[in-house]
Amino acid sequence: MERRKHPRFKLSYRLKLKGPDDALWQNRARTDDISKGGLRISADKLFAEGEMLKLKITKSYFSKPIEAEARVMWVRGEESAKFLGAMGLEFTHIRWTDVNRILP
Repeated sequence: MERRKHPRFKLSYRLKLKGPDDALWQNRARTDDISKGGLRISADKLFAEGEMLKLKITKSYFSKPIEAEARVMWVRGEESAKFLGAMGLEFTHIRWTDVNRILP
């Protein structure tokens, strides 16, 4: 039984992350899927469940990044040539106009 409130879309966008203790943005991340309520990402740096992150989501090289805040809901380490693992993030702050920009 599906527990999600919103349908997910398999979309891959470039993503920058910043945790509460980070001075710099982490540049090696991408979205795997996204919905109105959150997203699954793959990243080089994993954060703990419950941590709050700042996000910059970029659809293309020519678009202005969409800024949002999200809570880490789950973390999975993965053996991958590109990324350390995956995280599920729940949006805690994002403008609805920006949600409409990133969803099909």
